[in-house]
Amino acid sequence: MLKIWLWIKAKWKIIVGVIMALFAFFVMMFRSKVQKKALEAANKAHRAENKANNKARKDLVDGLEKLDNEKEEKEKEIVKETKEKEEKLEEEKEKFIEDVQESGTLIDELAKHLNAEIVETKDD
Repeated sequence: MLKIWLWIKAKWKIIVGVIMALFAFFVMMFRSKVQKKALEAANKAHRAENKANNKARKDLVDGLEKLDNEKEEKEKEIVKETKEKEEKLEEEKEKFIEDVQESGTLIDELAKHLNAEIVETKDD
């Protein structure tokens, strides 16, 4: 027992160093496991965020395409309605011109069309 004690007393620095190295090794192993779990959780959250971003991007593109298609359809509808109104006005104009030419009373027809009253003035 005396020999062991003398050996420990002579080599105490080495023994403390070995114990500290083992302690540091176990601390590093524990930290690496904790860090690995933290990194895995961060990666999982990042994947979920990317998935949500990709879905939002796809929804945005789909929505913009839908709005563009609706806009084009409304433009076509407006152009069609405008052409129909122009044709109707052109027909009314031609009918009015024919009626006026047949009756020969342009002023009376214009007044009637405009809902105006003809006022005759007396020149003295």
